[in-house]
Amino acid sequence: MSTAVVDDFVKRARSILSSDELKDLALRLTEAEPQVPRKSEVKRSGKKGYVSPNTVWLRDHSAPYKGMHVALKDGKFLAAARTLKELDGQLKEMNVDRPLRAHIPREEDLFWAGWS
Repeated sequence: MSTAVVDDFVKRARSILSSDELKDLALRLTEAEPQVPRKSEVKRSGKKGYVSPNTVWLRDHSAPYKGMHVALKDGKFLAAARTLKELDGQLKEMNVDRPLRAHIPREEDLFWAGWS
């Protein structure tokens, strides 16, 4: 917003409002508003609804962790290990509450369960 617009607003407010009302307005303008993400900031699947930040991380960053177990929390990488037991040990040391644990399969680990 340009300073000319702000100056015009202040000038008009001073001509309309009492000093107590101006103080109240100043307090209200300086109150912190809750941060609501803009629609453009929310990740979407392209079709319907919300996509978890963990899902977005897995889609974008899982390739280097093929064959490993990873732990994520709110779309942030926490740890990786070859076995689930090792991963759980790392998470216990980190004292992380309810992370997502996922196994990233290797290409050769994928199987076919249909007719050939």
